[in-house]
Amino acid sequence: MALLTLLSIALLAQPSEEPLQTAICNPVGNVENGVIENFNLRCPPVETDPDGYIDYLNALLAAFPETVELPRSSHSSIEDSISLTHTDHGWRLTEPTPLIRVAPDYPLRAAQNGVSGRCAVRLNISETGHAEVTATACEMFRGRAPRSSNMFERKTLDAVEAFVWLPMPGQAQTCHTTVMDFLIDGHTIPDAPVLNAPTCPDAP
Repeated sequence: MALLTLLSIALLAQPSEEPLQTAICNPVGNVENGVIENFNLRCPPVETDPDGYIDYLNALLAAFPETVELPRSSHSSIEDSISLTHTDHGWRLTEPTPLIRVAPDYPLRAAQNGVSGRCAVRLNISETGHAEVTATACEMFRGRAPRSSNMFERKTLDAVEAFVWLPMPGQAQTCHTTVMDFLIDGHTIPDAPVLNAPTCPDAP
């Protein structure tokens, strides 16, 4: 944890003019043979609750696996910045955040028929970063009102299940929703939400 030791010194050496309420961290690590090793976060110093900041970073890094295998998809990308926010409960990732995203492949049948679509997905993210899909709703459209269809569901699940999520220490289960879009050139996303899109329950 050499990075975090240096960070605690920087807190004293580099005071900012105004206390930061949001800190943007940059993921660092070694990528070799399809594996990320020595994952860490390069984060700025803060004046707001610096001890809680260090504690949360330590907890986040402790919960992250020592090595992470990159998805085999050629459409994967590593996030270049991670946002932490100071809340009533201290410093937090305020929503589930993927370290690695995977763009879905376009279903062959949909491409051959010139059909666009989108899928809404609900997931539960554990405090160790494990994601479980709990509901989906998909639709297709081609120049007219969308209608429910499972044509895009499999490719959506393949992509979402390959995401690598950052842990959310202290949050045993966090509900999260996301939408995957599949667009043929010339088509636009409908203004209305996905039909029957799953939602997360309101926080108690």
